[in-house]
Amino acid sequence: MRRLAPIAFVLAAAPVAAQDAPDPRYAFTGFGGVMLDDVWEDVFLQPWNLTVEKAGLAGVAASARVWRPTSWLDVEVESQLVFHFGDQRNVEVNAPIVTARWTAPPWARWIDSTVAYGIGVSWASERPALELQNNRSTEKVMQYWMIELDAALPADDWRLVGRLHHRSVAYGLWGAAGGSNALVLGLRRQF
Repeated sequence: MRRLAPIAFVLAAAPVAAQDAPDPRYAFTGFGGVMLDDVWEDVFLQPWNLTVEKAGLAGVAASARVWRPTSWLDVEVESQLVFHFGDQRNVEVNAPIVTARWTAPPWARWIDSTVAYGIGVSWASERPALELQNNRSTEKVMQYWMIELDAALPADDWRLVGRLHHRSVAYGLWGAAGGSNALVLGLRRQF
């Protein structure tokens, strides 16, 4: 019986240890934002000079961590359903989006945050009006990518999300011209 005591202790303590260090694998994100009449580089090089279109978007995303190759990098897969409104009215589905998430940027010791880059395929229910207007051409199927910065909120499972949401022909891979950019904010619930 004495030999079973250490095993029983470890088994009893395991759920407590797991609760002390939550490691959520899945997430749902809701987001909304504005379309831009700018190239994506301007978001970083001239953020004070961005032109906001009379169009917006709102969407939901589901994601899952599929691999953790190191303690500071997660690989995730995400799918999105996006609704456009205003001067551009269409539905957009982005999937699968493969995302690399840097979980330990240098400032994370002060602000619990991560940085991510995701890339995948985007399908629009119709040729997006603003992409056609701004580029004289567009395609229903294009490359999708996003750059994201998130930060933890006081409730452990919630995070504030900011993204650059981008669709393009990927330098001719999906067509001759077309693309769009949007800045979005959202909330992510991890579980």
